[in-house]
Amino acid sequence: MDIDLDDWKKLPTQSRVYNDNFTNIIMQSSGLGGGKSHGLVRKTFQLSALNQGFSGGFLCPSYKDFKRDIRPLFQQELDETLGLKEGKHYWFHKSDFEYRFIWNKKPLYIFSGEKPIAGPNLAYCLINEFSLIPYERINEMLRRVRVAGAPVLQKIMAGTPEDVYGWLEDFVEQQTKLNNQIEDNFKLYTSDTDENVYIDKNYGMHLEGMLDPVQLKIFKSGQIGATGGDKFYYAFDSVKNRTDKTLDLDENIYVNIDFNVGNMHATISQQEVFGETKISYFVDEIILKENGADTYAMRDEIVKRFHRQKSRIIITIDASGRNRKTTGQSDAKVLRTVFTNVRYKASGNERLKKRQILINGLFYNKYLFINKEKCPTLWKDVTRVKQKEDFTKDDKGGALGHACDTMDYYCTHEYNLKSKESFNDYKAM
Repeated sequence: MDIDLDDWKKLPTQSRVYNDNFTNIIMQSSGLGGGKSHGLVRKTFQLSALNQGFSGGFLCPSYKDFKRDIRPLFQQELDETLGLKEGKHYWFHKSDFEYRFIWNKKPLYIFSGEKPIAGPNLAYCLINEFSLIPYERINEMLRRVRVAGAPVLQKIMAGTPEDVYGWLEDFVEQQTKLNNQIEDNFKLYTSDTDENVYIDKNYGMHLEGMLDPVQLKIFKSGQIGATGGDKFYYAFDSVKNRTDKTLDLDENIYVNIDFNVGNMHATISQQEVFGETKISYFVDEIILKENGADTYAMRDEIVKRFHRQKSRIIITIDASGRNRKTTGQSDAKVLRTVFTNVRYKASGNERLKKRQILINGLFYNKYLFINKEKCPTLWKDVTRVKQKEDFTKDDKGGALGHACDTMDYYCTHEYNLKSKESFNDYKAM
């Protein structure tokens, strides 16, 4: 059986990466939906074939990410595109997480960024979503590519440059400088979401409508750069995002809660919908700090304020509230003794970085407004919470952050950055 690994429809940046078999480290920094993962899988097949008789490695942020994102791509390309059969032309060991191919019986090991990387010397490696992996794991992976006698010693990195762990800019600068000393040491390729002609054109338009200009450079254009100084909510504008709207008791009332014994915070928001556009206004807050301030006290305070509107109350809580007990039973159960609509993210809270991306986009695009007089604690949070070097919130020892966390929980329920698969016309490559 003749297998032509080179015959596939390549996007321009995919082609440049695929045809470069000389550069030591290649980084493809791409916008969301830019085809980077698909190109990385095809590059894996190429390097495996070029390094016949030598092992390689593939690093993902986690084994969960591998199973969700990369494993299906491997199966799609091997089974559907190349027409190969598992068990005959390729093999995947589910316990050891390794592939073997008919063109190279030496394993391709699948590694996770969740734990230290050890094992054999490798001829090549590929790293998916590099910016979601701590640099310690990246460095361990790159150092493993050192086997003597391999035809193509190469390291390929692909991802969106959100730089969750804060190492990306320094790494690119350092490797670029080494080009003056080491021939063909490093190349950076950037690609825009719109380069991928195989996804619906509305996806790029969706990103433009949801992200602020700083995030657009990163998540649509694939450009490496800082996201916005040291402010966590850097796109918030004290004039453009301020509202005088007050609570309307005849409309749905969204109560958003962060649980802390003795320091309970809730913000109250409402919506206006214009076609497909949803505008949210934060119009009140409840802060309980006295002794006995727990979930029961917050529940009772909400009932006291809105006993006539209970049927229109929608409560959003921290995902940990489904199990955590700040009282005798879980926070969610306490609230559900009175309110029928209590919600949280079933899969847990969104990654903090993803929340930051979303909410700064909402502020910039004027989907999100705050009444300063009615929500003074939330206003203080949004204007003062800073971002630490590890991209988490600096809450000033607990003095800030609880109110803006409630805003985050609400926004991740009501808004989302759609994936490219959300569009019906998306065609898998």
